[in-house]
Amino acid sequence: MNKSRLESFTDAIVAIAMTIMVLQIVPPAEANFASLWDMRFSILIYALSFFTLAIYWKSHHHLFALGTKINHRILWLNILLLFVLTMFTFTTSWVDENLTALASEVTYGAIMLVANVIYLFLAREFGKINGRKNNNRRSWFSIGVICVGLVASIWLAPAVVISCLISLLPWIKVKKPNEI
Repeated sequence: MNKSRLESFTDAIVAIAMTIMVLQIVPPAEANFASLWDMRFSILIYALSFFTLAIYWKSHHHLFALGTKINHRILWLNILLLFVLTMFTFTTSWVDENLTALASEVTYGAIMLVANVIYLFLAREFGKINGRKNNNRRSWFSIGVICVGLVASIWLAPAVVISCLISLLPWIKVKKPNEI
């Protein structure tokens, strides 16, 4: 398989997942701002998930722009990453329905954690076969922050979603042209 097919496949899956998430938001029954305000947490968890997927898409695009080679390991890591990213459609909806429930919050955080770990391995393998230095600081930061959030959720369930938000902050920074 060539690299461009894998990139196109990834683009399509991420776009579909983003679209499914917005379709799961039920519009307010009444046309007033009070009804919209009542949906603020639904909109916030959707925004967090949407921008999470957008950051993964951007990071994936940047990563694949730095090399020309892929192998079967990269192909399967990418497919595994896409599987986990599509789980955001489910976990976003579940957290929206059960905002302070431990199970939904922990599942959301676990999906974010697994996605970070898979992306770490994907970037490492891609850098290795394309002769690029791999900088993992962002991934390790995100993994650490989410782990702290998962532990803190024992006392406060929303700590997981808050840690997921914090874990995205270093990914917003613009990368240097040759940085993986």
